[in-house]
Amino acid sequence: MTARLKLQEAAVFIELMHALELRGDSLTHRADPATEAAFLFSATMNAFYSCVEILKNQGINTATFRHAHPEVYAHGNKGGTRAKTVHWGHVGTSHSGYIPPPGDQANMYLRAAPKLVPYVKPDAGNVVLSFREEHYVTIELLGRQVKALDFCTDQYGYLVAFLDSVEA
Repeated sequence: MTARLKLQEAAVFIELMHALELRGDSLTHRADPATEAAFLFSATMNAFYSCVEILKNQGINTATFRHAHPEVYAHGNKGGTRAKTVHWGHVGTSHSGYIPPPGDQANMYLRAAPKLVPYVKPDAGNVVLSFREEHYVTIELLGRQVKALDFCTDQYGYLVAFLDSVEA
């Protein structure tokens, strides 16, 4: 098992969470959207943690990275979501409707569409704006509601940068 493979695992769970948001409904016959979101969030946090553990076991100092991101890697009673969702019970998620951006801003997401969601290729040189009801998976993080997909995507980026820096 490599750290890069664990990072790919996290990317799969993040894409599934993205598909869940875009679909606005459950992806499986097993659970409702909020429960599925909790499972995907937990799996993503576990993959992140495993990636860092693999690096640590290879003799790479991960302490500075872990301390820079306590919201994932800290002990559960110190705010670490990974420890909470894996050892104490799933971090509470909700699947909510539109969350307006602050002020006069617009939500502009440039993520690639998940394969589970039909893709419509835009005409060359054109931008397609979609005006539709939005569904977000949210978690409570350090006393505030946060979009789980944005949180996971940000953490994924931090981990990619860290992995790139230690492999260089």
